[in-house]
Amino acid sequence: FYGYMYTKAIVLEVNGERVALLKMPTMSGENALTDGIAAQLQARHGIDMRGRILTGATHSHHSPGRYWRLPQGLGIVGADEADEEGIQLLTSHFADVIADAIEDLGPAQWGHAYEDDWDPDDEIYRDRRSVNDPEYPKDPRLSLLAVRRPDGTPMATIINFGIHGTIFGGSNDLITEDAVGGIERKFEAHFHKQKDQPIIGMVIQSAG
Repeated sequence: FYGYMYTKAIVLEVNGERVALLKMPTMSGENALTDGIAAQLQARHGIDMRGRILTGATHSHHSPGRYWRLPQGLGIVGADEADEEGIQLLTSHFADVIADAIEDLGPAQWGHAYEDDWDPDDEIYRDRRSVNDPEYPKDPRLSLLAVRRPDGTPMATIINFGIHGTIFGGSNDLITEDAVGGIERKFEAHFHKQKDQPIIGMVIQSAG
């Protein structure tokens, strides 16, 4: 392992309507995971969240695979052949994280903000495929969604922008969340240093 991999969830409920935002340390989101999480929440915790789970993946190239039910032979895209035991292990874990978030539900406040062209000098990320411009340039927008308790105690911030955050090459055999996990840890450490309070940082990839 190069840095632990983290699953993180925020559950929001307004007037009885509930939604879960789940960050998964996987290459991608996938129907087998989303449906499996809902099934495991029902089976393990008696909670019905069908149609109310929104997932985002780190898109690490060095994270668990074999959860994508592709036709035989198409696992060459990087997911390998599907493994039902692996799918069950992942979805059980993800369901437990959401159940923990539901258990922690309480009064909260939320806010959001965004900034365009926030990295003009490409210090954080860059347009890696300029040949498809102008239709698909660098994602210019950084969006944030923050949640805190009514007394001001910080809880979590979702960080959203499009980044193909791969650091290690094909020869790497370490499990890692790549750049996205690093962004989360740097954000959490910086916030704690500035505010002397902990916070959960969740990067939910644009198009991840």
